[in-house]
Amino acid sequence: MSIEKMSAVLHHAPVRGTAKLLLVGIANHEGDGGAWPAMATLATYANVTERNAIKMIRILEEQGLVEVVERLGRTNIFRTRIECPDDCDGTVNHRYKPTPVATEPPIVTGK
Repeated sequence: MSIEKMSAVLHHAPVRGTAKLLLVGIANHEGDGGAWPAMATLATYANVTERNAIKMIRILEEQGLVEVVERLGRTNIFRTRIECPDDCDGTVNHRYKPTPVATEPPIVTGK
């Protein structure tokens, strides 16, 4: 299980509802080699049918949010493609870094 992946999905995935639940489910199983939960397991996490889970996974794949490696006769390998944006502090809270305020140089008047 990858807490880092789950946290990134929860904070930064640009999806909601079923799609987010499926991404969280994949991240829950994800390790260095990816994740290979059964489609029935992912469908249970999202409270949808396997058919609907498959459709949503295909959409997520088209959007570049998940990679699917199909393996004949075996469970597919899934990898989430959610990363922290540049302005994320990378901590468990995923707070956004404050934007630096541009300061004007002091106005110098000649005498």
